Amino acid sequence: MKEKLFLQLVLLVILSSYCRPANTKVASVASFNTALSTAVPGDTITLANQTWTNVVLEFSGKNGTAALPIVLKAETFGRVIIAGNSNLRIGGNYLIVDGLVFRNAISSKNNLIEFRSSSGTYASYSRLTQTALLDCNPVVTTTSYIWVCMYGTHNRMDHCYLSGKNHDGPYFQVTRDLPDANYAQIDSNYFANRPNLGLNGQETVKIGSGTYSLYNSNTVVEYNLFEKCNGEIETVSNKSCENIIRYNTFLNNEGTITLRQGRRCQVYGNFFIGNGSINTGGIRVHGDDHKIFNNYFSGLRGNDSRSALSIENGDAVTDTTIAAAYFPVRRLLVAFNTFVNNACNINIGINGDGISIVSPDSVTFANNVIKGIAGSTQTNLFTLVDTATNTTYLSNIYSGSVLGISPVPAGFSNLDPLLSLQSDGFFRPAVNSPLIDAATGNYPAITTDMDGQLRQGISDIGADEVSSTNKTIKLAAPPLVGPKDLQVFLGIESKTNNNIPGNFELEQNFPNPFNPSTRIGFKVNYRAHISLMVENILGEQVAVLINEEKSPGIYNLQFNPQTYNLSSGVYFYRLTEGIDSITKKMVYLK
Repeated sequence: MKEKLFLQLVLLVILSSYCRPANTKVASVASFNTALSTAVPGDTITLANQTWTNVVLEFSGKNGTAALPIVLKAETFGRVIIAGNSNLRIGGNYLIVDGLVFRNAISSKNNLIEFRSSSGTYASYSRLTQTALLDCNPVVTTTSYIWVCMYGTHNRMDHCYLSGKNHDGPYFQVTRDLPDANYAQIDSNYFANRPNLGLNGQETVKIGSGTYSLYNSNTVVEYNLFEKCNGEIETVSNKSCENIIRYNTFLNNEGTITLRQGRRCQVYGNFFIGNGSINTGGIRVHGDDHKIFNNYFSGLRGNDSRSALSIENGDAVTDTTIAAAYFPVRRLLVAFNTFVNNACNINIGINGDGISIVSPDSVTFANNVIKGIAGSTQTNLFTLVDTATNTTYLSNIYSGSVLGISPVPAGFSNLDPLLSLQSDGFFRPAVNSPLIDAATGNYPAITTDMDGQLRQGISDIGADEVSSTNKTIKLAAPPLVGPKDLQVFLGIESKTNNNIPGNFELEQNFPNPFNPSTRIGFKVNYRAHISLMVENILGEQVAVLINEEKSPGIYNLQFNPQTYNLSSGVYFYRLTEGIDSITKKMVYLK
């Protein structure tokens, strides 16, 4: 038995010596290129702490794998600064860029960061994470380039911070020009501080383009914070089909989510908070078959196209027309939304470009609550510039002002919704609110509310379902969004409570050794996909304890080896988030 165990240990040492990924630290573009030329799946190239000025980093020509990506990372976040006339290109499969800071960098050609190589090879299954782009502006504000331009498929940008763009062109763009959809994931980022220069083309996030607007992108934009992104009316500009925009926080933005082109998109679970700031808006709609539900609109002061919800007229176009048209709204669902204390709640029929004469058709308003500004002389909750045709109203409640639709449709009730301001800053239904258990209609896809709580039995009207279960969706704020060390780097104050752990940690199991079970604790300091695996002494995976997205918090679980038919011995448990991994040893004794 001892000889067998000794041979197993020798084999493990031999295998680890051949399979151990390389981590090469580089301090120049030349040494980076050399390290990349020999990189294999699992390897990491670490940029040394210094200011990298006037550099082109061509992170391309190599492919990692799902299990073993190739990683380009900073030695220390905030101490690897990319400056001057610089570019980063990501071209390949399963490539990860982690922890860089672009500060006062500019681009004399192309875009600052592109998910494609200089030879045109697109990235796929690649990721930009924990990266900051700050004040990367040319001298002339009309100079146009994109800070991050994503080509290819199944790519992700997460936990990044983009702030201070004062020239033409979007902060971020998903480019749709392939036969295949993008399947991009844009999550947990912090977009901030975009002044209005009076120029078109200053979107914060743009998905697609007019040329390919009738093709699917299948992009998901979620859990992001948009704060003071005032570049233009289109804070998020949708110009492709079947995208999902959900669980984002829009704070004091002079703009909207604009479904400018494209079809079959879903916008749900977003928080639009204006705090009474001028021109703050919500959602602006064009196109077919969109669904807008579970959104919360509060304190917005925009009107016309910057209303909380603007359902606009479209051009007289055919279904095959692509170029830059304002497509008419058809078959729109607006359900389970909460509008409270907004200057202009719902605006119907605005003329977008002077030739938009086709009114919205087949719009369904169901189970929404609209409450006017308290103590205000606000006149109408609806503004009808044109009349939508074939409109259905079901179980909507309004209060505090005149509805603005005459005569009042049967699907509206003038009742005080009894919304009260709670300690979390939201207006929520009181226990005796007429919103509770009052929704009607069958909406099988709407199973949760704005907090991620299940809608059980008969749903409540509005975005908030009264429930005692845990809220899984919260306002986006650092450290939930942006790089995890952003506060330290910028010296900004956290906007969330002190219950969020400061670090990503894995605790030693207790008891250890143990029989029959043991407790494993860990901490998550920002929303992330977490895996917790158990391996034997040969490195073989023998149990999967967790493999799912987790919110920030402190977690504990009981591990019982008998559940997995494990024998006594030494085991290792590994906690992983992205490229961060922590491993500890435990001993099971029968």
